[in-house]
Amino acid sequence: MTFARCVWSFVLCLVASAVFAQSPVERLSKLFDDEWEYTLREAPTFASHLGDKRFGDRWPDVSLAAIVRRH
Repeated sequence: MTFARCVWSFVLCLVASAVFAQSPVERLSKLFDDEWEYTLREAPTFASHLGDKRFGDRWPDVSLAAIVRRH
């Protein structure tokens, strides 16, 4: 095995151990958090309505390119 393969295998093992170190509940919670942040970022007026002012300087992107990107 070459040195590069050894290094690559080591890196993959580190990444895999980091992913599987989280419990299923933690991974699900992160998924929900990420999805919620995505929703607020994509619908800034909805975020403002809920009281989250981080996206108050934006309008929703309703262009065809944005719709294709989201779906």
